[in-house]
Amino acid sequence: MARRALVAGATGALGSKVAQQLEARGWQVRRLTRSRAKAGASGEVHQGDALDPASLEGAAEGCELVFSALGASVAMDLSGWSGFTSLDVRANSNLIAEAQAAKVKRFVYVSVAHDEAVGKTAYVRAHEQVVERLKVSGLDWVVVRPTGFFSALGALFDLAKKGPLPSLGDGQAKSNPIDDDELALVCAAACEGTEREVACGGPEVLTRDQMAQAAFEALGQPVKLRKAPLVMARVAAVLMRPFHPRMAQMVQFIASLSEHDVVAPVRGSKRLVDYFRERAAAAKR
Repeated sequence: MARRALVAGATGALGSKVAQQLEARGWQVRRLTRSRAKAGASGEVHQGDALDPASLEGAAEGCELVFSALGASVAMDLSGWSGFTSLDVRANSNLIAEAQAAKVKRFVYVSVAHDEAVGKTAYVRAHEQVVERLKVSGLDWVVVRPTGFFSALGALFDLAKKGPLPSLGDGQAKSNPIDDDELALVCAAACEGTEREVACGGPEVLTRDQMAQAAFEALGQPVKLRKAPLVMARVAAVLMRPFHPRMAQMVQFIASLSEHDVVAPVRGSKRLVDYFRERAAAAKR
């Protein structure tokens, strides 16, 4: 009989790929989603909202594994208002409780790579609150800590098509973002592996300005950066807090990343500029 896994966030950029990778490894995957239509036609589906514990009842029944990529969107838009703590912590805490009730063997959660300074931001603190709850849950747990996903940096590409990109501070803070497909492979391996904490990044350590430059290079356009002091972002985050908590927390997180290096062990081989080039080629079709 095939091993069964519940994948939460299964219609998201990462969760959908992890579900496919687990299926390729022989797992029977049950997708947790608020929208059955978005889950596609393959495999089992449990329709439920992780913010509603009653809707999760039975979601993990018969599962050996729960994988969670649940979390509020990191898109810089106005569609989501609530902060990351009120969403990410509540949703994943409910999912942990369901896993406990179903006597699931292992729970794998995607947090975020960070240093001490970046760890003080509300975005990272929300993730780490989930980690702490997982550690005392009695479940066999694994935490995957990636640097930035390529898809999350896709906003740079979209903005570069329209004009100059903002460059906060000196633009020299470094990181090594990882391709979504390669991150999904890392996550699937973590579901079956022995590591407790899996930090992962891509093959290139780039400054924030070099990430922006890669977008212009892929578009075949001259590099256009508009410098802005970090204090502007910090002030903007404070001013936005009462009106749009999630946006304020994202601006705070981005400002911190623009000042501090976040580099993780290499677990991928794909380059950011090649991802942007694929986006550019797809746009021409």
